[in-house]
Order: sequence, then structure tokens, then C-alpha cells
Amino acid sequence: MLRSMMFEENSPSMEAADTTIDQRIDAMIKMKDVNDKSFNAVNWQVGMDQIVEKSNKKGAKGLYALLTSPMVTTLEATIKDGSQSDSDVSSKDALNRLNDLGLMTTISEKGKKMNAVTLMGYQFYTLAGGKAEESKDDKDADKKDDKKSDDKKDEK
Repeated sequence: MLRSMMFEENSPSMEAADTTIDQRIDAMIKMKDVNDKSFNAVNWQVGMDQIVEKSNKKGAKGLYALLTSPMVTTLEATIKDGSQSDSDVSSKDALNRLNDLGLMTTISEKGKKMNAVTLMGYQFYTLAGGKAEESKDDKDADKKDDKKSDDKKDEK
């Protein structure tokens, strides 16, 4: 991962690397937003790697708060509605920034250029407290599980 590549030569132990990354995450959380002039996208990506790997909800919520409103809208819409073309995205600037941060990427879908959320972006979103809508298949599976548990209770 980015964390080990960044620190393996300079640090005697990974604990020191973890501490340094946690300090960077804390420093980023103190910023107003990702458009702050002192913001560093490399620090963001290393921090994201650490947050997702450690399932750090507090760090995820702190960094999520740095996203601008158009970035949040674009990310949430893409998670809920699936990949989108450039014309479907509410803010091209927000999309470009989300791509820079590694939360979204451009893919080719049936010969068309589409924008999709990365796995890191999805994991970050859910750690930060975002909830993706359940698909119809997930809802049907939940209903079947509930029915099975009710049937077992009736048998007893």
C-alpha cells in the first residue's frame, strides 16, 4: 500500500509510519476544505489508505467534512445511481477533484467514457457514515432471511 512504500526506507518500524500518518490526518482535518492552499493530495491518499485499512471512522468523518458540497453531491449520486457520464455529473470541477483524490475514476463502459466510484471511495464513504441505497436484490434477500427466522420461531 502507499503507506509502506512511502515509509519503508525512512522508518525503522511501521509504528513510526502509522504515527506520522495519523499526525498528517489530524493536520488535514484541521483545514477548512480540500481547496485549502496547504492541502496535499499525496497526504490525502496516504491518509485514505490508512483510514480504510484500519477502519478509522473518526478519521473518515473528519476527512469527509473537508469535501465541498458539490463533491459530496457528485460522490453520493454516483454511489447511489451507478456510473455516470460527464453530462450526468452535477459538477465537472467536483468530479475532477474527486478523481485527483482517488475517490472516483474514469472507466470505459460499452464504449462510452463513464465516471465511477473507486473501491477506496466507496469504503471511505461508508466509513464516514454514508449509506448507499440497497439494491432490490439486497432487499429481497433480507425479506427471505426475515421469513426464514420467523419460520424457525414458529417451529419452536
